[in-house]
Amino acid sequence: MGDSSRNDTLTFEAEVLFVTEAAVRVEIDGEEVWLPKSKIDWEESALDEDGVSIGDRGQLGIPRWLAEDRGLA
Repeated sequence: MGDSSRNDTLTFEAEVLFVTEAAVRVEIDGEEVWLPKSKIDWEESALDEDGVSIGDRGQLGIPRWLAEDRGLA
């Protein structure tokens, strides 16, 4: 895998199941995974004024390397 593919971002439809200060547990295609907040990007319409909350749904951008590490790609 070259450097350029490590910078790719994949987009998934996700639902937030649990939130901590540093991470979120989401369901994507029936799989539950923990993801660090610092590495993911929610579409703006999926967020409330306080950020991400349990039950939120929306498009989630995840770096390809992280998606592969979590078995999503």
